[in-house]
Amino acid sequence: MKKKIICLFLISIILCVGVFSSASTEKAFSVGTNYGLFDINTSGDARQAASYYGSAGYSSSYSVEPTYQIMRGKFSDGTNYRMSSAILFFSGHANYSNMNFNYNGKGGDYMTGVYYGTSFDSTSGYKYAGLKSFNLRNTKLITFAGCLTASNTTNLPSVAVSEGAKTAIGWTEKVGEMSHSSWLGYYNEYLNKGYTVQQAINYANSFAYWDSNVKKYKLYGDSSLKITSTVSTNSAESDSRIVSVENSLYTDKEIEKEIKKLNNKFDLNKYKKVESVVDGKRTIDYIYIAGDFISDSGYTVFIDEEKKVTIYDNNYQVERFEEDVLKTTVSEEKIKKAQNNAIEKIKTKVKGNDKITIANTNKVFDSKTGEKYIYITIEHTLEGTNAVYVHEYLEKIE
Repeated sequence: MKKKIICLFLISIILCVGVFSSASTEKAFSVGTNYGLFDINTSGDARQAASYYGSAGYSSSYSVEPTYQIMRGKFSDGTNYRMSSAILFFSGHANYSNMNFNYNGKGGDYMTGVYYGTSFDSTSGYKYAGLKSFNLRNTKLITFAGCLTASNTTNLPSVAVSEGAKTAIGWTEKVGEMSHSSWLGYYNEYLNKGYTVQQAINYANSFAYWDSNVKKYKLYGDSSLKITSTVSTNSAESDSRIVSVENSLYTDKEIEKEIKKLNNKFDLNKYKKVESVVDGKRTIDYIYIAGDFISDSGYTVFIDEEKKVTIYDNNYQVERFEEDVLKTTVSEEKIKKAQNNAIEKIKTKVKGNDKITIANTNKVFDSKTGEKYIYITIEHTLEGTNAVYVHEYLEKIE
């Protein structure tokens, strides 16, 4: 009977932890989960990250059904604690002090997460793996992909670096999960190609997103760190979206004149300007608007510490939709109907004591298809924690 129990336990571990094999002895460990709430599911982020780290040469594994035993425990070969891996990646509900996972809301051993102090069992039932309880001196990079993970003076990434990790990244604002998943994909793609962490961040920031808060990161430690020595044959400068690189553009007006040279149809009145500044580096998004519909396209301008200005064209020829978007009248009745439908669908997914806040509602259109949507962001705080998650919801306007 005892042997049977041990076998069942090992099978459950195999189901919970996926592995990308590699000859390397350096480990990478990625975590995400399906919370069983709305459509909140970060499993894809973990699997994709693990795949990139595996192809970068690491012995890479992931868990999408994490338990506290997995989070606090060693790899199946018994050699290292998972939390002491060379590369760590977490995506989920979060705050500055903790990240939380609860697979399908099952509770019990599935109520786990990462804490910026030592490992402990909370009064609400969560059993955390604490950064200060593990040796991080051989850890190269930790990505805390969640809302507010780099807010506050002391936070998850700052503690990780103070405990020995070379580099860590978190976010200073609440971030929408669809936009964040896209951002993380670009980021890990560039890390996999041999670029520095800062170059990977810059690349991810060069795209347009529904939620521009994904660009409000905070990096601690060595920004020039590379996770692999294998360098892609394609340099960053070969990006076909780069339409201008200048050292002489010092004001926003000069930048806008440069965009006008590149696109004589560029009209600032048709673009919403959104800016973020991190460690002396500015990112300006000029987001294309048709009527009162916001698109997912435009121009992204990156200005580094040395004032070099790089302009990326994410415009996707959206002007071709302008006439249609403006000409096709969308009645207030249709807009209200789509909004009500969205809210009703959201309400049906609320469980028990779960609390949600509808934080933002906009009319948007997909610049690749011209389809129009109601875009809603929903803030959710995981019960028993202070960990926040922002879900982006699209309801098509019929």
